[in-house]
Amino acid sequence: MSADKVQAYVFEKQGAELVRKEVDQVPLGANDVEVDITVVSLCHTDLSLGLNDWKVSQYPLVAGHEAVGIVSKVGSEVKSHKVGDRVAIGWMRSSCGTCARCNCGEESQCLTRGGAAGVALIFSGPGAFADSVRVHERFAFSVPESLKSTNVAPLMCAGCTVYSPIANYCSKPGCTVLVIGVGGLGHLAIKLASKYGCNVIAASRGTRKAEQARELGASLYVDSTNEEEMKSIAGKVDVALFCASGGDVKQYFPTLSCGGTFVMLGAPPSDELSEVSLSVVDFIFGSKKFAGSAVAGSVHTNQLLNFCAVNKVGSAGTVLPIAELPKAMKTLHDSPKDAPFRYIFTTDKWNKEKDF
Repeated sequence: MSADKVQAYVFEKQGAELVRKEVDQVPLGANDVEVDITVVSLCHTDLSLGLNDWKVSQYPLVAGHEAVGIVSKVGSEVKSHKVGDRVAIGWMRSSCGTCARCNCGEESQCLTRGGAAGVALIFSGPGAFADSVRVHERFAFSVPESLKSTNVAPLMCAGCTVYSPIANYCSKPGCTVLVIGVGGLGHLAIKLASKYGCNVIAASRGTRKAEQARELGASLYVDSTNEEEMKSIAGKVDVALFCASGGDVKQYFPTLSCGGTFVMLGAPPSDELSEVSLSVVDFIFGSKKFAGSAVAGSVHTNQLLNFCAVNKVGSAGTVLPIAELPKAMKTLHDSPKDAPFRYIFTTDKWNKEKDF
């Protein structure tokens, strides 16, 4: 195989099943590292890219943005990593590195996005469903030695996405956090918020996930279809994290306390939930806030990895060999309720004994 080719699991067209084939690798820049993937997890976003839910996908497409691997090559000007280092890979491939957002570690909000030197997401080339990826050294994150790679991979999207609003909005002691949706995002939101010192309430449709939510760290579970249970938490929530991929957003606004913040995290298809109406008077006189939050930049990502090492937090999920990826993708599409919090895949380069 030539140096500029790589084997990968590919969406050849919109809605197609994954196939494994050889694809072009992006060039290795002076500040880039090449990372041999050892562990990669499946996020619902990967499925959405395959379905072109957000009208941004270009095919053939190699998804995958929650991964851990070993540095196998470094560019001529790389200073932060060496061959053999274990690193974690997320959404970002590169950014301009010079704008105000990049300079404060919020590269996902790079002000030159769309420009030639601006932000590039991982799927702008082969993503982590390839045998190796090439990213700017800034977006290859050192993994604390105590963390297992199979626990780390899902942190690189799901974990980063929920950690940022927790760090930004949960500043007061005993902050009450409502986690809406107990899935890939939500289960990590419960774990992280509880370890952050927050009082966590979990909400989902029905009671199927009630016991799981409590085991993850929630002090209370609310069935969002039960009107009386929803009324019981009215005005008690300091921060609400909407981690679901759909549903009635407005039904959770009454749960906010005075000064409370509602944060949208789950991103539905572009033709769903594109607009949300709210009572301006209620938000004004309740000093309430409606916010959005995307995946974290480098500052919060590094904080998250260190926080998880200290507090022994990792993702829950089912670990499988990478050959099972196409089957798992189909299950996520056809029977999402049968899917675990995360499908986590190991490659032939994974060290099972060390979980590296």
